[in-house]
Amino acid sequence: MRADALIPALSHGRGRKQDPEPIHRFSQFLLFSLAFLDTYRDNYYCGRVIQEDFPVSEEDLFSRRPMGMRMAMVVRQWRAIIDDAILDTGLTQSSWTVMMQLQQLGDNVSVSELAEVQGIELPPLMRTLSQLEKQGYLLRTTSPYDKRIRLLRLTPEGNAVLKTLTQVIETFQARVSQNIAPEHIDIFSATLNQIACNLRSIREEDNKTQK
Repeated sequence: MRADALIPALSHGRGRKQDPEPIHRFSQFLLFSLAFLDTYRDNYYCGRVIQEDFPVSEEDLFSRRPMGMRMAMVVRQWRAIIDDAILDTGLTQSSWTVMMQLQQLGDNVSVSELAEVQGIELPPLMRTLSQLEKQGYLLRTTSPYDKRIRLLRLTPEGNAVLKTLTQVIETFQARVSQNIAPEHIDIFSATLNQIACNLRSIREEDNKTQK
């Protein structure tokens, strides 16, 4: 099935009113690299739950886990859903997140800038960029001011596939935010923004200490 044919198929209930906002503000947080949180084990609380005399639901078990663990689990599920939905495009989790970041940053972004925003090391990023270039979605050029700097921009083909990807994400975000009041989404968005700022500050402070 083509990716652009997925859009109507992904919407359950054709008569349902769609979210008027194209992308919720919390969506960008779901693109952040949270691999360092994946070190939590999913059975973190299993030992304690087994000792209890009453059954514990999956929802209760999830709520008992540390916040960082829950964030990592949600991000993994979110990315897995999107990966499955765009399987025919040949894009992977790492490639579509890079493409969305490039769209946000604009044309002629340096590789080092993108690596900093993505929060990943250069070697894995370079592999992703090479793959996107082979697929015809990305163009790398040399900076006219410094021959050592490589600049990145999406090709027309890259922007086209990204448009389809954005529609897929919009559809799933409307579904995942069902039954949540708009004011709660606003609070959630503001909280995620603050957590992201706090994490960035922690990394900067740790980097200064290590130096």
